Amino acid sequence: MPRRSRSRTVRKTGPATCDSCGARIVFVKMTYTGGRVPCDPLPVADGNVCARQIGAGFHGFVISKDHPAVGAPYQRYAAHFGTCPDRPASTPKPRPDPPPALFDL
Repeated sequence: MPRRSRSRTVRKTGPATCDSCGARIVFVKMTYTGGRVPCDPLPVADGNVCARQIGAGFHGFVISKDHPAVGAPYQRYAAHFGTCPDRPASTPKPRPDPPPALFDL
């Protein structure tokens, strides 16, 4: 049986950090989609994610017209996408031209 690389078996331990800036983050599991959104760990008054702690994890939703903010036991957190100082520039990539249709040749 071939040996596995040690790097594949070692897990990162400790608190979650941003890969870009190294800041501490918490992951909020989205109630409606099941996805995880990285958020700053301290609640803020104007955050765009409503979450509450259940056990060791956070569960919540992104505030929108369909899902307005609610009070206790939920708190508002800021998604780290908007607060990361090292995030990539938000310039849209140019779209490539579509391939020619069969009869356009």
